[in-house]
Amino acid sequence: MTTLLPPRLALSTAQRLSFDSLRGLIAFLLVIQHMGQCGFAVVPPGYTHQRLVSVAIFFTLSGFLITRSVLQSAVFQPWNFMKRRAARIFPPYLICLLFMVLLFAPSFLVNESLSDTLGNVASHLTLTYGWFDAYGDGVVPPFWTLSHEWTFYLFMAVTAVWMRRRALWYLTAGMIVGALILRSCVSAESVTLANNMRNWLCIMDLFAFGIMAGALSLKPGVMAAVQRTRVVVPLLLVGAGLAGWALYRHYSLALSMEGEFEDYWHFHEAFTAEFVQRRSSMLWYQPALACGTAIFLLVLWLRPVGAARWLRYTPLPWMGRISYSTYLWHWAIIFNLRRAKLRTPDDSFWQQDWPGFLLVLGTVYAFSYFAWYFFERPFMNPGGKPAAHAKEPAPADLGQAPVGA
Repeated sequence: MTTLLPPRLALSTAQRLSFDSLRGLIAFLLVIQHMGQCGFAVVPPGYTHQRLVSVAIFFTLSGFLITRSVLQSAVFQPWNFMKRRAARIFPPYLICLLFMVLLFAPSFLVNESLSDTLGNVASHLTLTYGWFDAYGDGVVPPFWTLSHEWTFYLFMAVTAVWMRRRALWYLTAGMIVGALILRSCVSAESVTLANNMRNWLCIMDLFAFGIMAGALSLKPGVMAAVQRTRVVVPLLLVGAGLAGWALYRHYSLALSMEGEFEDYWHFHEAFTAEFVQRRSSMLWYQPALACGTAIFLLVLWLRPVGAARWLRYTPLPWMGRISYSTYLWHWAIIFNLRRAKLRTPDDSFWQQDWPGFLLVLGTVYAFSYFAWYFFERPFMNPGGKPAAHAKEPAPADLGQAPVGA
């Protein structure tokens, strides 16, 4: 069916730099968070819960980019859409999964019964383990976000026909209201339903705000309005206010509890229970942060030149290009180097806080680039040259897998 929206818009260098940099920054912050979770003392315990922020932004970003890809296609074919997404996501993921299972965690896929073992293996091969309590963490704990990202692709493939028939606003409104209703039913006893974002239905409002922003970015009237200073400044102030309120509610709680617990895991348990008890935070934190992020993404896409002028001189665009490989491999590198650190003498270089921290961080990014070059890059443009050599990648290629924990 032919879309009524404007034809595909070129992906400018400024847009690519801006969105690569955003992904690179959030991925970097998440790596730091996981280093704190693994016991690196230079990361404050309160900061380890910024993963809620990173995940919310990445899912909103994914909704924005994938929606643009779906709506601006002249003819949308769900099967071809899923094939492209699978070709982009699965090869690097399966290589990483095989490596992890063979070298580090062969027992993670083995359960007490044969049926459970087969179910575990099947859920990992199909990226559906995020829907099952027994397999929720996966072989690598951060991979639950990849399972939810794949669920979002399936959702878009099914609903794209209605979205392209101007039912997009009804669908996204239903997603937001449905997520709020589900989160309102969450109690401290069922905390993993929403606070840890294990249930896709409880976080679908994050994708919904990204979908709305992606659709708005294709409307000529919005494009023209955002170019006006008297429009974009109040818009950014509203977005900053919403995101700022959400971040304040989140970090004020985390910082108020910092120092009360010996390690991350005790802090995590107490923070999670307290966060759920605060119903306003539980209900409105996600939509406020997602709405603020969506406004920022809309402005960044339509007015990227200012940010790109200085981003090109930073490592952030490079970090964004390899962010999917960073997401796939960083946890195993951090966890195993941490184990090696514990076996070294107390007076060794490893045991010094900052030198050991910087060494592990450098190793994460060095190996991520290696994995990107050999395991990810060859699959970025199946059937042709790697996307690194393409003059202009499709917008959906910007939609890397999200990063989360």
